[in-house]
Amino acid sequence: MPASHDPAVLEPQLIERARALIPVLQQRAAESDSARRLSEDTVANFRAAGFFKILQPQAYGGHGLSPLSLCRVLFEVGRGDMSAAWVLFVLALHQYEVVLAGDAACQAIWGEDPDALVASSVAPFGSLEAAEGGYVLDGRWRFSSGIDHAQWVGIGGLVATPGQAGKEFRMSLLRTRDVHIDHGSWNPFGLAGTGSKDFDVPRVFVPAHMTFSLQGAARMELGQERLPRNYRYPFWTVFNAVLAAAIIGGANGAVDEAVEQMGTRVGSADTGSGKQAAAADPFVQSRIGRARVLVRTAMARHVAMFGEMDAFIDRGEPIPVDLRVHYLSEIAQGARDAEEAVLTLYKTTGGRGLSLDNRLQAILRNVLAGANHIAMNLDPTYKNLGSLLLSGEAPPVPC
Repeated sequence: MPASHDPAVLEPQLIERARALIPVLQQRAAESDSARRLSEDTVANFRAAGFFKILQPQAYGGHGLSPLSLCRVLFEVGRGDMSAAWVLFVLALHQYEVVLAGDAACQAIWGEDPDALVASSVAPFGSLEAAEGGYVLDGRWRFSSGIDHAQWVGIGGLVATPGQAGKEFRMSLLRTRDVHIDHGSWNPFGLAGTGSKDFDVPRVFVPAHMTFSLQGAARMELGQERLPRNYRYPFWTVFNAVLAAAIIGGANGAVDEAVEQMGTRVGSADTGSGKQAAAADPFVQSRIGRARVLVRTAMARHVAMFGEMDAFIDRGEPIPVDLRVHYLSEIAQGARDAEEAVLTLYKTTGGRGLSLDNRLQAILRNVLAGANHIAMNLDPTYKNLGSLLLSGEAPPVPC
């Protein structure tokens, strides 16, 4: 690992390591899908490359880089295998969340093991009850990507707050040895290699210092202004952006695959002067060109968004809520554009695309599955943005 934590030095090295892994990830993708979990070799590769350390603070053995650095790595990892990128997004992003929980949580997790990883199930499927000194988790949670490789898991829950209307949305950090993973619960049509399994929590107590308010994180009420610079972004903007980066990475890989397939394919129809190479078909050319622009534009939105936020952070100013409403729409649009890019490319495959062995079809299934995540639901984000523009008032939504 490099001694320097200078982003200008380290980030390009991390991106180059991600690119070097693309052929290996492509070779393992079908194996991971069949096993319905990511290969241990891939997790070991990610550890050796330092990817899980990108958002982990330097004080606890990490790189402490910007979430944009993680997005740029995911753009490349997704080109090899979107399931691998999805697991990386989860296990690397939650290092950011541990920091929001506070020093006691950081010490509990990384003081014991600086290489510890945190999976999650954010949606509040089970119950969360207040108890003396903390909270009690009970019930079943779903969709915990990469939990087989994690030592901890972040669990979302809604808890009643005395004297206040409604419930508070909190994240609790629990050792994975304290939950019961249902290893037969994950059998999807896409992103099979993520191993996003259900788990049960049998009434487990979590001390208060191992929890934090997701609403407080969204409203920037957890003292983020006192944290190192790269932890001062709005929480849900970061979460959604990193998630979308894995999807965009998958679409990036689809363009690579379409170029490779169409570069060697010969059409079945004889034009009278011989069969036409697919690469010479103007409609194939148009689809590949459009898909590349859609993917590059989605990546450019990420860069522009973080650049805009960086300017506020560097001036010591809060990032305006109205901009954050814009960001959630722009992020979701990036995922929709990635989806459109892959569908556009899939239409060039013809009958060949029906085969489960066709890599472009596998990428399509992964991107469709990822873009179906609730955070990438474009309609409510556009509705909220339109409401803001028409009324001048930001809607009461997390951003």
